[in-house]
Amino acid sequence: MRTLDLQRIVFAGGDTSSYAMRKIGADALEISVFDQEQSGHVCRFVSSDLALDGLEVVLKGGQVGGDDFLLRAKAGTTSAQLG
Repeated sequence: MRTLDLQRIVFAGGDTSSYAMRKIGADALEISVFDQEQSGHVCRFVSSDLALDGLEVVLKGGQVGGDDFLLRAKAGTTSAQLG
């Protein structure tokens, strides 16, 4: 079994994000937080791969989000600013 020392990852680019999700082995995503200011979601992987299951992920489309999008994504579900 492999382990990851990550809390969350960000995939940037609409098409790239969808390809990456398929490639990494995510079975599904569940929404953890909706960031209304950025019109984005912090999600959690649902995966049979235990190293991925529960890992937070943000999928960023091309024109989505402001200048602080990646900083907000870094904060993930731990930020009171989200939601």
